[in-house]
Amino acid sequence: NGTEYFLTMQSRKRRLDHYYAVYRRNQRFSEEGESFVPWRRENNVVLGQYGVRYPLDIFQSLRATSTIRRDRVQYLATDQTALEDAPAPERTQRIGLRLEYVFDNTVDLALNLRQGSRMKFYTEYYKSFSASLDPKFEFDIAKGFMGVAGIDARHYLKIDKRSILAFRLAGAVSFGRDKILYYLGGTDNWLLPAFNNNIPTPTDPAGFVTLANNLRGFDINIRNGNAYVLTNAELRIPVFRYFSERIGSPFFRNFQAVAFFDAGTAWSGPDPYSDENPLNTTTFPENPTVFTPVTARVVYFRDPLVFSYGVGARMLLFGYLIRLDYAWGLETRLVQEPKLHISLGLDF
Repeated sequence: NGTEYFLTMQSRKRRLDHYYAVYRRNQRFSEEGESFVPWRRENNVVLGQYGVRYPLDIFQSLRATSTIRRDRVQYLATDQTALEDAPAPERTQRIGLRLEYVFDNTVDLALNLRQGSRMKFYTEYYKSFSASLDPKFEFDIAKGFMGVAGIDARHYLKIDKRSILAFRLAGAVSFGRDKILYYLGGTDNWLLPAFNNNIPTPTDPAGFVTLANNLRGFDINIRNGNAYVLTNAELRIPVFRYFSERIGSPFFRNFQAVAFFDAGTAWSGPDPYSDENPLNTTTFPENPTVFTPVTARVVYFRDPLVFSYGVGARMLLFGYLIRLDYAWGLETRLVQEPKLHISLGLDF
């Protein structure tokens, strides 16, 4: 339904590394319009980045990345009605800065098997602006901003010559006028994703929406908010390498059995137990009108922390690492029906 291009270049000739990137994505979607002919909505994103990285030693580095981004949403003239009545194009322009501290002393033992630790502390700042050249140059800074602060720390513990224990702690908080809404649940690159519509979301519109994974055993949106904390633990066992180290087949050489435990929460407001968290309040009816005589706001307890445990497998097929996870979720002290996740990707 569109095109996507990107170009990256890195210069590592001296101690200060330079990073350049240009990205463009164009997508088209069909939706109902004011005539029998479906309207076509086009989303266009153009992004440019420049970054520098200063290594403190072979394990640590400081990084800074600047970003300029333009988003445009417009309706195509699929018929006369769309040409005359479709909304005008919407354009959003932003500049941003990301600062990071990165530590990484991990050593690759095999595919998806490491030893050591790595962590990243980061903060981001984005500001909207408006720039136009037609009919003359105009520049305007919009009110408000979006800020993010977060951490992603991982430790890999070797328990024998082949198997490892992997641990991860991740979290982030978004602040400012245009916050990020984090959806907790599911896995990264989930091939058959499902969304949970029973969990309410904040009434304030979010500037951005993203996933905070992995939290297996649940659909996406088991918890949501502008802040989240998540921890994962996995035991990774390369089963067939215990029988022989001279396995020629990539499938059997990289096959891993996995046991895991996930825990996390996401919230809006000062803390997960605050009344400002939509998880703890419900309004009846949900969509009141001027004809609704009475509305009720009910505050009740739902444990913001969710847990999951299960088993899985990792296998290399056609150059992709396939992740199979069979998990039982635990919500408000109740074990949920087991759920199978099929996804792609390395590590957590």
